[in-house]
Amino acid sequence: MLLNVTPTGAALTVDGQPRDVPADTVLILNGYLPDLTPVQGWPLDWQGEYVPDGTGGRTALSGVFVAGDLAASGQDFKLISVGLAQAAVAANHAANHVRPDLRVRPGHSSEKRLS
Repeated sequence: MLLNVTPTGAALTVDGQPRDVPADTVLILNGYLPDLTPVQGWPLDWQGEYVPDGTGGRTALSGVFVAGDLAASGQDFKLISVGLAQAAVAANHAANHVRPDLRVRPGHSSEKRLS
């Protein structure tokens, strides 16, 4: 699956077929000191500087997923590698949220057979 963020949501290519997924907001916050002002008013059950996350980075707000330094599951273990792993898991769960027919665990590259 390929993903491109667009002004109106996301443009996906799934199984070679293009698909537009509308979204009101797509936030990618990275950097040393991200400005969280846009999301601080969202009902995410904030615990100080963290957002509680369930399976796959799910938050209290349906369709909103969290990964990295904001995710309560990471706590003070703020490593880029942890954030990237959480982002990959959250992306799979988010794709399944939008398209329930997609598997949450799509497989691993080492499971693919070379031809």
